[in-house]
Amino acid sequence: MSLLLAPIIIVSYFIQEGTNRRYERSRWMLVTAVLLLALHYFLQMRFSIRATTDAGATVVNILFYTPAAFLFSGSVLGLEGDRRRFRSYVLFGAMCTFLILLLFFIGWLRNGCLEMPYVQPIMHAVYFVVMIVFVLVPWKAIRRSRKRVINETGGDIVPYNRFVGSAYLLMSTTLSVLVIAIVWRPLLFIIAPFGLFAIFFYVLCFVYLGFGMASIRDVLDEDVSGEESCGADDDSDNKEKESVLYPAEMAEKVGMALDKWVKEGGYRDSSTNISKVSREVFLSRRELSEYFDLHLHSTFRIWLSDIRLAEAQKMIAAHPEYSNDTISSSCGFSSRSQLYKIFSDKLGMSPKQWREKLDMEEQKGSNSDENE
Repeated sequence: MSLLLAPIIIVSYFIQEGTNRRYERSRWMLVTAVLLLALHYFLQMRFSIRATTDAGATVVNILFYTPAAFLFSGSVLGLEGDRRRFRSYVLFGAMCTFLILLLFFIGWLRNGCLEMPYVQPIMHAVYFVVMIVFVLVPWKAIRRSRKRVINETGGDIVPYNRFVGSAYLLMSTTLSVLVIAIVWRPLLFIIAPFGLFAIFFYVLCFVYLGFGMASIRDVLDEDVSGEESCGADDDSDNKEKESVLYPAEMAEKVGMALDKWVKEGGYRDSSTNISKVSREVFLSRRELSEYFDLHLHSTFRIWLSDIRLAEAQKMIAAHPEYSNDTISSSCGFSSRSQLYKIFSDKLGMSPKQWREKLDMEEQKGSNSDENE
């Protein structure tokens, strides 16, 4: 399975458009990780390591799973984290991998085989700590960036949510259980198929994300440092923001620029985001963020959704014969499902139900005119 996954990731490189440098860096980290797992499996089977000794198999597992886990979790941090955190993580991962290798060679020189009664517990302890770090660090980065991605993009972010949510949760669960499973064969029989499925699902979600990165590419490219607020600090941040007065002159300047952008149909670009808009209206991303946050008390995503919804309502009223696909593409929605979601969230009904309601109101109006 690992040897099948590597070509999938590589071939997608030639057919994906709109990715960024971070995504490509994560791509080759994933390729290296799955090839390491393939090599690990080959060595296990070729030399019958697990069949010969459980202790030796545990040592070999630690030897390969440490760099593989580092690369898998690094592929997430490479997308989500800022440069400083990623560099620190790479340095930590390289040091931990070197330490595992050093312990292995010390045990080999001392015992001359994979049976390392004194070195193995130390390797396992290091492996335990390393796996905790490899799981928690990317997860914290995901929490930091998720709010920013949601607020500052206007397109469909389902690919992003699937990757950072279910895929990484599945992967991190597997990595956590492996700490125990590598030393207890019955549990390994259970977790190994689950781990293969987790890797397969993770890779597919990663490839899927590459095909849907247009609306989040620029936002992920923004190298935002750790001072951005996390979910736990939202309440205190909101209290501080309420006391900040947004300058009226700046509000007028930004408002006029955004009105012009709307009139020119900028909202019709389904891949637009706050970074792209800031370049088009010649304002900084911070100025736009502060305008939405402090002046409108909203977010870029909500503001853009309201504009697209209003345009969709106008188009449905003027052209009831238009299909929902036509409406969604003309108003900037990235898919028909996003059009349905916005209508459901804002109006509590589907576009079809809203169209039927509009027809009923028109019929009632015409009947009342006839009665008069």
